[in-house]
Amino acid sequence: KGMHAVGSIGTTLFGIGKETIGDIVVWLCFLAACTLPMIILFSPAADYLLKGMYSSFLSYGGGDAYLTVADGVFVDTGMVKEGVFYQQLVAIANVLPGSILCKILTGVGYLIGYGIHQNIIDGILIAFSGFVCSICASGIVYSIGDYLCKNFFGRKRNARMRRCPFRTQCAVCFAPFY
Repeated sequence: KGMHAVGSIGTTLFGIGKETIGDIVVWLCFLAACTLPMIILFSPAADYLLKGMYSSFLSYGGGDAYLTVADGVFVDTGMVKEGVFYQQLVAIANVLPGSILCKILTGVGYLIGYGIHQNIIDGILIAFSGFVCSICASGIVYSIGDYLCKNFFGRKRNARMRRCPFRTQCAVCFAPFY
């Protein structure tokens, strides 16, 4: 049944199913295991990672809108200079394949980590934490979206997609998982 950590669907917390709660707990445990060491070793990493999770949720797990969100969260607060963000980080991120969320959050992490002690290793460690943060936020957003599609738009696969008001997005985003 995919990545579901806990048994069948049933109401547990705020009407959210056990399966979804289990998924979210697994994502949060993975996030904690990969980011807590960086928070303990590098205190500026805590603020960056909290803002990273916040910005990931604001953009619903990524997409082109993330550039605007990241600008507001990282550039406007002074964590990253505007010139470095747009002329270096965004330029590099747009050339590379993959999720813009993962690339930008990883790049910001590298810049912050490198800036702490002017050390490449510190930059790579905090960049990795940012990468994990982006993946976990996207996984949590997916788990919630999957729950909504499964439980509010019918149980049968075809009926679920026909009734879902976001059927185009669901079909594109969730089809590989059904």
